[in-house]
Amino acid sequence: MGFEKQATDRDPKRDPLEEKIQKAFLEIFDNNTDPKIRYSEFLRRMQIFFVVGEKNRLLKEDINEIKVGLEKCCAISDREQFLEECLACVKPLIDWMRDDYASFEAMIRENQIAGSGFTPLNESVSYGKDKNLVHIHVSPSESFDPLKKLSILRDGFKKLAKILKEDESIKEVTASSWIIAENPRIMEMLGFTVLGEISPEFKEKHFKYETRSVFEAVMSREDFLKKYGE
Repeated sequence: MGFEKQATDRDPKRDPLEEKIQKAFLEIFDNNTDPKIRYSEFLRRMQIFFVVGEKNRLLKEDINEIKVGLEKCCAISDREQFLEECLACVKPLIDWMRDDYASFEAMIRENQIAGSGFTPLNESVSYGKDKNLVHIHVSPSESFDPLKKLSILRDGFKKLAKILKEDESIKEVTASSWIIAENPRIMEMLGFTVLGEISPEFKEKHFKYETRSVFEAVMSREDFLKKYGE
């Protein structure tokens, strides 16, 4: 979700986005031994950052240099060396994050939605459908103040309610996050029932590199439409 406490004096070594980047790189290393597959996974996960555009602070030369560097890293067999050299390759991204966190986080949100296959509802909220339920995803929003986070969530929920009205097959709305574990009362305030810790199997599949507790929250179709439908 996105209710993490807004940071003021960030310690780069503990920054949640930088930590997430490191976890993603290690996941690529652990899940693939073929350098070509590793590299294709980098291209898939970083696709928006590799497109020259108005919102992208990377120049074409930066992008090409990062891609060449990452491709070379993909042949490294030592895990720690792989991570260290990959992070060195993406130094322009790390510098961007530290220099202008808000614009970098906005690109992260766009990149996550592009790579997830989820359908965007607004700048931060997206959803995916699986049989008779939808799963809410909220992209990083640490640069937003708490009131804006709530406003964006409610806006996304109202838009999702319209989709539920048109699709009667959807019976439940779900969300899973470490932020739910740390802020269960906020989810309850939004109308969800917090079920508690996700199963080890679900965590292994979807939150393999998340060291914090991950809770699941649900709301029935009827309750969701009653609360957010117009």
